[in-house]
Amino acid sequence: MLFKRLRCIICVATVLFVGLTPVVAAAGSADEDGRNTNKVVNATDAQPLASCNATSDTATTGCPLAVGAASGATQPLRSKLNNGTCVSAYCGSDESSSSSSSVEEMDHDVINATSVGKGGHSQQQQQQHRSHLLPSTLLGADEDDAALMYGGKKVVLKAEVLKHTSVLYGLISIAERDELSERCFRELQRVYHGIQQKEIWAMKVLDASGSQEPGFMWGHNHWIGSEKGCESTRTPLSITLSDRYRRNMKRNLVSALAPFELDYRIVFAKHQSAWQVDVKFQSENILHIGVCIPRSCTNDELHNLTARYFDENLVLAQDIYEFKPNVLHVKNTTLDRAFWSKPSVFIIGVSLAFTLLMIYLAHSREQRLMEEKNNNHMDGTAGASPAAARAEGGSDLADASTFTERVIDSFNLRKNLNTIFRTDSGPQSLPVICGMKSICCFLILCFHMQWYTFYTVHNPSVMLHYAEQIRFQLVSNAPLLVDVFFAISGFLLSYNFIRNRSKVQEVKANTVWENGKLYGKMLLHRYLRLSPMYLFVTVLGELTHSYIVETSKFWVHERSDLGCQQYWWRNLFYIQNLYPVDDFCLTWTWSLACEMQYYMLFTVLLFVYAKSAKFGKKVFGAFAIGTLLFNIALTLNHRFIPSYDVLYNTGDALYTAPWSRVSPYVVGVYFGWLMASSRDKFTITQNQYRWYWLLACFCVIFSMHSTIKRNFPFPIASTVMVAVRWLISWAACWVILATGCGYSNIVTRVLSSKFFVHINKLTYGIYLLNPLIIIVTFGVSDSSVHADPIPAVSYFNLHLFLLPFTV
Repeated sequence: MLFKRLRCIICVATVLFVGLTPVVAAAGSADEDGRNTNKVVNATDAQPLASCNATSDTATTGCPLAVGAASGATQPLRSKLNNGTCVSAYCGSDESSSSSSSVEEMDHDVINATSVGKGGHSQQQQQQHRSHLLPSTLLGADEDDAALMYGGKKVVLKAEVLKHTSVLYGLISIAERDELSERCFRELQRVYHGIQQKEIWAMKVLDASGSQEPGFMWGHNHWIGSEKGCESTRTPLSITLSDRYRRNMKRNLVSALAPFELDYRIVFAKHQSAWQVDVKFQSENILHIGVCIPRSCTNDELHNLTARYFDENLVLAQDIYEFKPNVLHVKNTTLDRAFWSKPSVFIIGVSLAFTLLMIYLAHSREQRLMEEKNNNHMDGTAGASPAAARAEGGSDLADASTFTERVIDSFNLRKNLNTIFRTDSGPQSLPVICGMKSICCFLILCFHMQWYTFYTVHNPSVMLHYAEQIRFQLVSNAPLLVDVFFAISGFLLSYNFIRNRSKVQEVKANTVWENGKLYGKMLLHRYLRLSPMYLFVTVLGELTHSYIVETSKFWVHERSDLGCQQYWWRNLFYIQNLYPVDDFCLTWTWSLACEMQYYMLFTVLLFVYAKSAKFGKKVFGAFAIGTLLFNIALTLNHRFIPSYDVLYNTGDALYTAPWSRVSPYVVGVYFGWLMASSRDKFTITQNQYRWYWLLACFCVIFSMHSTIKRNFPFPIASTVMVAVRWLISWAACWVILATGCGYSNIVTRVLSSKFFVHINKLTYGIYLLNPLIIIVTFGVSDSSVHADPIPAVSYFNLHLFLLPFTV
């Protein structure tokens, strides 16, 4: 009996030994793996302050853990995860305690776990390395997610997450010593270890670098981070915080500096993702990636490192949206010293110095004449000098002066300001034109606000969506109002020429050679009127675009700096609109080239009319009909529809070419001739006037809303496009004609108000300068722009307020 009992005890002991051995081994393995895991994982479920215990490694009340039913085996892991991480991340501990705790727990092999996959490492090697680093309790069925259940939520390996979401962290994790300079590699590793240890300066570097932003499908390619945040690692931001209040923030969060110098760089990489709307409108699908990296790393090193990072398909967005970026360019956002040696800087400096000198000479001359005038009044006018006599002449000063004196007087600041603010008009003037030009100018300015900020917008597809809404048609169709300017220019050219009877008779009596000289004189006069400010803005535009290209965080689509450097002579001769838009020097100046070309052409026709009115009318009629038919054929040939991609990509042929925009000028010339030749005979009844006025209003409304539906079949769309140019030009000219002949209403009286007479004198300067101001204002921004109607209106109002002070 005793022997049997002993045998049973031995059997039971054997069974217990065999059964408990795996459990003990599993517990020991879990304890060891728990220690390793604590070095690379971080809890995402922060507990309240009372549950965080910085001194206990075995507390059972802090940060609960649940991994299936294996609570006993994972108890050591819970004790490793609960306290140090919780206190460091959420309890507001000071930097020194958190850093020392992290340093004690950090293991070099575990830190470099994110380096798996460097160079030619295969996916299988990555999995094996991860299996070696991760405890078996963490490796579940979905091992690629590298996740576990912790407190009912997923805890992901922060290193793996950062490697695939933060471009900076991913770049550092794959950096190899043989492809970088020694100093660059060493400082990158310091950033890497600093992020692992959560040192404040390193976290600021990580925070300042870009990562994927939401809205990729709608064109958000701006992962630019924060340049100012990167600068804060070298120089603390001037944020004054008193000691009066308790703050839930890291100590020295503002003042912590990096142990070496870092720079903000921008990486431009082109992608071809089918998951992003391809609008074919100024957009080139270029990622803007901002990184804060050591200054010791060159742009070439960053270019090669980023290219390899994308080649290894490490960016999470590459998997989601199926694209492989191609690195185009890496740049600093600091201004190169060579910028100040550009010829445009010298030209602008000389121009400003010359202008100031001429202003001084004009002021001195005026003071001298005033003194002589006062002396002559005291001594009597009998012995007055010629200069004083001219001064007494008042408005006849310019006529009595020499050419040099007239040039100097043109820089008289007081007289120029008086001219700008003078709103009186003569009996033959047409003040309604001032209101029409002013309103059209500001609507075009509003359109420019959208066009010239497009390269900074991170939701361009949404911006185009807004542009197609009916409530924004006046802005999105504002380019059509350029036709109003053409019509007004043609109207004034023919009206002023034909009503000047003496000039008509002179042309009629002159020989061909004499008319050629008169024509050249008229052309030179117009050139000298338009060119000084236009050419100055051309030089200023080249300098401005060069500045933006060097310092902006955005990929500049319209490279006017290159266009001006190579093709400035086209602007000088007003022929830039005869070339592709991509080669333009200042894209908005094409209309000035058209104006000059139309002036040259129709002045010749007016000379022909002065020689023979009958023949001139026939030539003009044939030209008008030919223009209409040619434009219809041209738009049909390009299969025009008013979608934005077609509008943009047919701009060379249908928008900026002089032969495609001449129709409004033809209408203006006709109405100017009609008013000059029959102003006193033009009579209509009041009822007819109302009907014509309603028809003009309908033409304007129809023209400005003709693109509500942008997918009309191209034959209809092409015909409508040609028609609206004629209709809106007819409406504008009809209003001028009727008002000039004495017919008016409340609208024309408002358009003729003194306010618009004053604004009209600034429209030329506003038109030339506003794109430059817009480009600079948005180009130097630290962040991209979100297309939204309300902020756009606010920006426009601010721009509208400031612009007159710059003209």
